[in-house]
Amino acid sequence: MLLIGARASGKSTVAAQLGAPWIDMDDAVCAHLGGSSAGTMFSEQGEAAWRDAEATVLRTLLDDGPSIIAAGGGVGCVGGTCDIVDAARAHGTLICIWLRITPETAMARLAAGGDRPALRGEDAVAEAPQVMADRSDRWQAMADHIVDADGPLGDVLTAVRAIIDQQK
Repeated sequence: MLLIGARASGKSTVAAQLGAPWIDMDDAVCAHLGGSSAGTMFSEQGEAAWRDAEATVLRTLLDDGPSIIAAGGGVGCVGGTCDIVDAARAHGTLICIWLRITPETAMARLAAGGDRPALRGEDAVAEAPQVMADRSDRWQAMADHIVDADGPLGDVLTAVRAIIDQQK
């Protein structure tokens, strides 16, 4: 299962609460690149290196990884990960759940802290609405299920668990 959506949509938070093996893709990409944080790696090595590493890591995780992957915000939307996600879904080996939030929620959560890289030379908070607008059609196309994630974590977890139960 791949949790997709905007930065700060709660993908890692939700994955950690589901009680199954999981991994944060940003952490896995950082480890692959030999760094400590997404923001640092993104700024030091650039977006192209990040996206290449993301594709390599995603392939590995889909072959050998845990049952739940908390994707980075661009996974499936930019770079080589688009074809990887599409192929896995076409083969029936991947379910994508879009944790959908509003731009206002994203901005509030991003403003509250974290090491989120700016993608367009702005700060992560200011650029969030446009990044989300640019990616929302792709998230919609990838999503096997959509969970509105603006509300309380408990409600989001209930919705995701219901989807998991349907897959059994």
